[in-house]
Amino acid sequence: MSAKISGIGVYRPKEKVTSQELAALGQNITGAPDNRYFASESETSVFMSVESAKSAIANAKLSPTEIDFVLFFSGIPDYEVPKDGNLVVKELDAINANVWTLDTACASFISQVRLAEQFLFTGQYKNILLINTMNWVNRAINKESGYSLIGDGSASVILTRKNNTSGIEPLSPVIEKTEPDYFDFLELKSPFVTKQNELIHFSHDPKHAKFFLKTAIIPAQKLLEKEKLTGDNVDWFIAHQTGISMLERWSKSLGIDSKKNLNTYHETANMSSVNIPYILHKYIYEEPKIRTGDKMLLFAVGAGLHVAAMVFEY
Repeated sequence: MSAKISGIGVYRPKEKVTSQELAALGQNITGAPDNRYFASESETSVFMSVESAKSAIANAKLSPTEIDFVLFFSGIPDYEVPKDGNLVVKELDAINANVWTLDTACASFISQVRLAEQFLFTGQYKNILLINTMNWVNRAINKESGYSLIGDGSASVILTRKNNTSGIEPLSPVIEKTEPDYFDFLELKSPFVTKQNELIHFSHDPKHAKFFLKTAIIPAQKLLEKEKLTGDNVDWFIAHQTGISMLERWSKSLGIDSKKNLNTYHETANMSSVNIPYILHKYIYEEPKIRTGDKMLLFAVGAGLHVAAMVFEY
């Protein structure tokens, strides 16, 4: 593929919460992970983004001034205008970087990789920083409802151009599809319209469960078919963490052995688009499993709904 991962960094909020602690607060922990992280008031979206980006830059053995471009997503950001990414670049002292906010919700990381590869392929940029941050537990969740399946945190990835002896590598195969008929799965209305503090609303309409169980995985199936790949040809399946049972169901639908399903659900729960880069960090740096040349199927479903699947070679 035309891009290679040069560095990954993560930020874990200081408050690590167990299922037992949430159960004591009256939360239903059926199917919940063992742990997750909740951001405090001082751990803002900008702060967490800066910390994970610093770690990624250090692991890539680069300086902030070598970052050419930043693609940024923050769920429940600090600022609406200008976007958090502008302040993150300032705090990093990445004085040569342009920044774009790219938001396809939980699928944002895959969308970022897709766009970054285009820029790297053309040679317009050399080092691109992808930042994904989620800060929803403290800011946008009704504490009287269930929130045992979600967590906060940040993960950053630096992509650089990959060349081989015969020239630049091709782009990673990808399929993205927007499903607006399911727009109302997750809603956070604008306070500018409602004139009040708004919290996230999750729909319990059965149509959404049917979509996640059967329809959502179709783009990934089509991608494997298009690339003439089977579950045996895929080294790792890395997906957005809606829950263990859903991950297992998706793996089965794709014909991928469940042992290839890399996740950190029991450690971090659902962190929106942070999940995939966090998993990459975990299994490249902390518990090495992903090796050079491994073929990974990345998959995510974001609010909207937006489905993204990509075959990425490490």
